[in-house]
Amino acid sequence: MHRPCSSGGPQECWMCFELPSWNIVLNPLGLNLSETEPGKLTLATFKPHHLESILDPESPYASCSLFFMTWLPRKHRCIHFLVVDRDVPSVTPPIQELLTETKFGAGTRCHLRHITWATPCENWQALGFFQTADSLDKLDVSFAADVSAVPAQVSHLLQQSAGCLNALKLCIPLKRHFASLYTTPEPCPPLSELDATAACTECVPTVVAKLLSSGLSALHKLTLFFPKNWCSHNDFIQAVRSHKQLREVHLVSEWSEAFAVACEALRGHASVRRLALAAPFAEREMPLPAASVAPLLYENVALVELKLRNFVVTRRDSEVIFWALEQNRTLRYLDILGIPVDFAVAEGMVSALRKNDSLKRLRLERIEGSAQERVAFASLLGSIGCTSRVEMLDWHCDDLVAVSTPLLAATSAVPKDVLIEINCIRAPGVSVLLGALAGPGGAPVRQLGLQLYRQWMDETRDAICSVLDSNASIQALEIIEDTCDEEFPGVYRSLLDMSDVLCRSSRLAQLSVLNAEQLDDAYAKWLGPILERNESIVEVALCQKSVKYFPEDTFETLAEAFLRNRFVVDVRIECVYQDSKQYGISRAMTRNRTLLNDAARFVLGTNESPRCARACELLATKHSLLKLLRRVTGKREAEARGVIRAALGRIGERFLVFAGVVKNSVSCGPAHVTQVDALNGDCWRAIGRYLKLSDVVGGP
Repeated sequence: MHRPCSSGGPQECWMCFELPSWNIVLNPLGLNLSETEPGKLTLATFKPHHLESILDPESPYASCSLFFMTWLPRKHRCIHFLVVDRDVPSVTPPIQELLTETKFGAGTRCHLRHITWATPCENWQALGFFQTADSLDKLDVSFAADVSAVPAQVSHLLQQSAGCLNALKLCIPLKRHFASLYTTPEPCPPLSELDATAACTECVPTVVAKLLSSGLSALHKLTLFFPKNWCSHNDFIQAVRSHKQLREVHLVSEWSEAFAVACEALRGHASVRRLALAAPFAEREMPLPAASVAPLLYENVALVELKLRNFVVTRRDSEVIFWALEQNRTLRYLDILGIPVDFAVAEGMVSALRKNDSLKRLRLERIEGSAQERVAFASLLGSIGCTSRVEMLDWHCDDLVAVSTPLLAATSAVPKDVLIEINCIRAPGVSVLLGALAGPGGAPVRQLGLQLYRQWMDETRDAICSVLDSNASIQALEIIEDTCDEEFPGVYRSLLDMSDVLCRSSRLAQLSVLNAEQLDDAYAKWLGPILERNESIVEVALCQKSVKYFPEDTFETLAEAFLRNRFVVDVRIECVYQDSKQYGISRAMTRNRTLLNDAARFVLGTNESPRCARACELLATKHSLLKLLRRVTGKREAEARGVIRAALGRIGERFLVFAGVVKNSVSCGPAHVTQVDALNGDCWRAIGRYLKLSDVVGGP
C-alpha cells in the first residue's frame, strides 16, 4: 500500500495531487475522487513518519484514509479539502499532529471548504483545530452509533459557516442523532442542498418537513431515504407543496407507499423540474408505482425530467404511464433504468411517442425478447421516426445480430455509446459486427468500449481492428482489460495489433484503459508508440483498481512517451503513486496546454503573434482546440469549425508576416518601379497563388 520514497534527504510522501487544467489524479489511498472538483485542488505533502501507523500495510489500521489538499504557493497554504474516513481511535495522535502543522493553516485563519468526516466520536475533537473556519461550503457527516447528540465541533462549524454552507449530507443511523442536529438554536445556515439518504430513521420525513417549512428558503435540491412509516405524512406533503424554491427531488425507499406520498406532494408543484424515484435493490423486484406517477404527469406543469430506477414495469403499468404522457406537454426526458423491460412494454412506450412530440428522450436499460421481437422493435423505431429519441444503455452484440439490418436502414437508432463484450461474439456475430460498424457507411458510433479477456479469436481481433480503422465516427475508445501480460500472448498480441491501428488513426480523440489488476510495463510498451506517433488523441485515462504501488519503470516510460507527444492535453491517472516521475507528465501537459491556449487565442483574435499562429496551424484539425473553443464561446460544433477555418484563412493571407519574412504586411509597388529579375512565368504564377495577389505581373 505504501513504500517510502527512494530519493535521499528529507523524505516526503506525495499523497495526492490534481493539476487544475489537466486533471491528473494519483491516489495512493484508494479514495473515491469522483466528486472532487477539477481545477480547485492542487498539492499536499506529508512527512511519512506522521502516517506510519496508518499506511503500514501490516498495520490493522491500514484501511483508514487521510486526505488533504492545499493551495499554492507554499507561504499561503491553507486546507480547503478534508476527508477523514473509517478512522479508529488509535490514530488520533497522528491526525492531531497533521492538523497542527503550521504550514497547513491550522490554528490561524482556516479556509476549509469541504469536510467529509466519518469517524468514531473519539476523533471528533480534531475538528476543534478548525475553530476559525468561516467559509465552509460542503459538510458530509457520518454519525457513529454510540453518539447521543451532535458534537459541539460540528455545531460550531455549522454556525461559523452561516451564509456560506451550500450542501449538507447526513449519514445518521439513529433517530436521536438526526433530530438533535436541529434542536439547537439556529444550528444551521440556509442550505441549497440537503442529502439525508443514509438517515434511515422514522423521523426523516418529519425533520425534512420542519426544515422546508422553516427558514431554509434556499433549499433547491433534496435527496432522502424515505423509511417505512405508517404515521401521517400531511406535514411532509404540505411542506413540499409550499416550498417554492425546490427544483430537484431524489427519493429512495423500500416502501412502495413512500412514492405515493412523494408524488402526492409534488402534484401541481410549480418549481420542481427534476424528480428521481428509485428502489434500492433491483433484485427485490418492486413494482412501478404507476398509479401515483400518472397523476403527477397530468398536473405538474414544471417537471421536465423523470427518472425511475429498479422498478418492474408491467404491460399494464406502461399503458397507465404512457396514456398520461399523451396528455403531458412539459416532460422532456424519461428514464426507466435498472431492470430491463420486455418487448410488449417497450412497444407500448415507443407507440406513445407518436402522440407526444415534446418528449425528447426515452432511455431504457435494455429490451428482453426473442430475436424476432428485437427486429420488430427496431423496425418500429424506423417506421414511426422515433429513432433519435430512444436510447438503450445496455446494448450487446446479440442485439446487433438481431437488429443490424433495420438499424442500418435508420442509423440514428444506433446508440452513441456501444459496449462490445469480446467473449460474447460468436462466429456469425463477427460478420454482423463488420457490417454494422465497419467501413465508411458504418453506424455512427461515437464511443466504443472493448472488454478484453485472455482468450479471443483472431477473427474477432481482425474485425475490431477493421472497425477502428474504417469507421469515421468513432472518437473515443475504452479498453477494459483483466490482464496485459506477455504470459497471455493472445491478448497481448491483440493489443499490439490495435496499437498499429491506433497509431495511424486520425479521428480518435479519447483513449481510456481500465484495468482490474495493475497497470504494468506491458501497458507502457503498448501505449508508448501510440503517444509517439498519433496526433489526434488529446485525452488519455489510465485506471488501476488494485491497491498496489505503481511500478517506477512503468511510470518513467510513460512520462518519456508523454514528453514526446505535443497534442495530449488531458491526462487522468488513477493508481497508487510511488515516485516523483509525475513531473515528466506534468511538464508535457504544461507545454501542450500552453500550445493549445496559444492556438485558441489566435482563433479568437486576442493574440495574433507568430507563435500563436504556428500553434493554430498545428492544432487546427485537433479535437482539443474544437472542444476548448466550444466551451469558451458557447458556439455549436459547426460554428466553432467555421471560426477555425477563418483563422486559417488569416494565416494564409498574412503568411509571410507569420513566417517572419516581412514585418507588417506585403504590398506591391507601382508598375515599372519594383522589379524582380530571373523569374519565369511559372514562378510568377506560383507567387501570385501563394500570396493570394491578383496584380502580380506574369513575368519579366
